[in-house]
Amino acid sequence: MNAPHKNENPTVTGQFADQNNQTVTVTPSSEAEKSFATMAAQFALRGHTLQKHEQGGRILYVVSRWDQSRTFTQWHDMQAFMVQVGGAK
Repeated sequence: MNAPHKNENPTVTGQFADQNNQTVTVTPSSEAEKSFATMAAQFALRGHTLQKHEQGGRILYVVSRWDQSRTFTQWHDMQAFMVQVGGAK
């Protein structure tokens, strides 16, 4: 499978610029997923993994590194842990 070269992509050259102007409505769930993905990337940069689990109707955030993990039930507690491991607020 050959992917088009970057210069051959019509969206890069602007040939279809008028078709790319779409209004995107951000719903709370997609905003939450974006925040989670951003936080997971921040943890990954520091050598940790972040996973989200649902257990008994509650969301659990699990941060792991070197076979050790910490589980958080509150988003702000996980953010505080990010600061402890060297991340920005």
